[in-house]
Amino acid sequence: MKHIVVFLALFSILIIGGCSQKKEQPKGLAQRIELLQDSLYNADGVLSADKANELIGCYEALVDSMPTDTMAPQYLFIAADLSINLSNVDRTVRLLDKIITTYPQSDKTGLSLFLKAFVYEEQLNDTATAKKYYEQFITEYPEHDFIDDAHIALQNMGKSPEELIRSFEEMNEE
Repeated sequence: MKHIVVFLALFSILIIGGCSQKKEQPKGLAQRIELLQDSLYNADGVLSADKANELIGCYEALVDSMPTDTMAPQYLFIAADLSINLSNVDRTVRLLDKIITTYPQSDKTGLSLFLKAFVYEEQLNDTATAKKYYEQFITEYPEHDFIDDAHIALQNMGKSPEELIRSFEEMNEE
């Protein structure tokens, strides 16, 4: 009887784990990803947190099963984007770090560094760390499309909403 209970418990864990299990083949993962993408939002356009979390796990499992695939950084970036929308800060930073460190030549690396700074600033309220990453982004990606945004973020960091409004009003008067 104990063996049946243990078996059922292990079986349940495998089922609940979904795409986080690395044993699933890339083809099966790709099919599951497609199904999840199609059902990610309900009829009202609201993101399903459960499906988004499962989709993130599927993307991670797919990258783990094919780390040299040219699409790996893109999959991680999509996962990080979903994670940002779920306000899962630890997972977001981990995914962005994986892109930055594992795929430094990817076209997603610069934006990943910018988003990492943004997450530290906006979701963690850690302006010292955010500043460090914005400055790193500016140094390493001076021609990036988000370079102006990084400069503006640094200029406005730590300002209250009232101070920001005043700054914008002063700029409009000029």
